[in-house]
Amino acid sequence: MQTARRMVMAHAMAFGALVALGASAPEPGATGQPGLHLIPGEVLTYAGDFGVFGQVGRGEMKVSGPECLRDRPVYRIDFGFEGRVMLMRIRDRTTSWVDAEHGITLRYHKEERHPVGSRVEEVEIHPELDRWEGAGGEGGPLGGRAPLDELSFIYLLRGLDLEPGESMELDRHFDEARSPVVVRHRGMDRVRVPAGSFDVQVLEMEVRDGERFGGAGRVVLHITDDELRVPVRIASATPVVGNLVLVLEERTAPSAASEPASGSAGRTDRTRSSPCST
Repeated sequence: MQTARRMVMAHAMAFGALVALGASAPEPGATGQPGLHLIPGEVLTYAGDFGVFGQVGRGEMKVSGPECLRDRPVYRIDFGFEGRVMLMRIRDRTTSWVDAEHGITLRYHKEERHPVGSRVEEVEIHPELDRWEGAGGEGGPLGGRAPLDELSFIYLLRGLDLEPGESMELDRHFDEARSPVVVRHRGMDRVRVPAGSFDVQVLEMEVRDGERFGGAGRVVLHITDDELRVPVRIASATPVVGNLVLVLEERTAPSAASEPASGSAGRTDRTRSSPCST
């Protein structure tokens, strides 16, 4: 039983790292960095597979907004997962608030709860001060001038224009200790998931995270090779834990009224009034 509990804890920690990280291609944000491929109103539903335990739960990732945060219009990204391994429950709630004009994270919340532990992270990011601050008193310098978090990184990868074999280093994690993030294009593939069969680009993201991995962990995303660029399969792999996989069950498209013209947090949709207007 003790061995099983250690395996559950390791898989839960890897799951937290997984969420580390319009239909047109995103434009660069005002920071000069690549924009995020955000589609307000889009909902992605996943089945979760924890290696030897098989399918153990379901998750949902969605984008909403814009709303107002610190007098800035922001998009909100939410990820939630509920699962059970044997008689033990696993829960993850992650939220990222992304500046709608500059495509950078301003606030990040994460709550993980599982039978052998829990973790809560609440971060306020202040690009103008080049610092981040945690609710527990921790903090430090930003990892780059266009900070992101584990969840919003997934939407950055959806918009990257890489060719097979190419790679790039991104100094964009809000925590300087976790930058740079290395992204590699591992080639093309075709995968079958509950939502259907898709031609995909395979992108690998290497994340520095001493707390979870004692070094670096890897997240592999299978992203559809089309304008929507939907992550239909997301897997994290670590030397001891093995694979933790999310496979797409359903994509709920936004209404036409909520689809932004740019498809990116790199440019605000000028046809709407600002949520911060008084």
